[in-house]
Amino acid sequence: MWMLVAAAVAGCDPKMADRGVKAVKSAEAAMRVEIAAVSVGASCRGTPLGENASQLGNLQPDMRPTFDLRTAAESPELWMEVCGGTAGIRILADLPSLPVEERRAHLWSQCDLGRFDWMSEKEWLSADGLLVTPFSAGVLLGQHEVKPASTKVLVRGLAGLNP
Repeated sequence: MWMLVAAAVAGCDPKMADRGVKAVKSAEAAMRVEIAAVSVGASCRGTPLGENASQLGNLQPDMRPTFDLRTAAESPELWMEVCGGTAGIRILADLPSLPVEERRAHLWSQCDLGRFDWMSEKEWLSADGLLVTPFSAGVLLGQHEVKPASTKVLVRGLAGLNP
């Protein structure tokens, strides 16, 4: 019974997201990804992505790829919206076989990430943050009426980019 109640109230709080934007904008570059993740976690409590995002600060940086894959696995509907339905799952499955330096370009071209208008291709290719979570979070935030400008700041923060 409690799971039904939790599912009914799960979502993202636009006001909390706006508070997170302020934190991301004032964060030092080295902490931007973690601050954005905690902000998404606080804003989207009760969602698998929000629960995962709130845990990012507890992980070592070398665990980020695993974190990204877990986020996609636990919220496949978000990733499929980001990246071409079920084809997105295949594209994601290809990532571990690619050299690290090719993964961003692969996702950008295969998933047409430029359509979201949260960053340019050049910015994405130079980013050092998360690969999957930024776009999945952007879709989730958009589904819960978070302002587009706030969504953009949080997505960019998760990617490791300046707001």
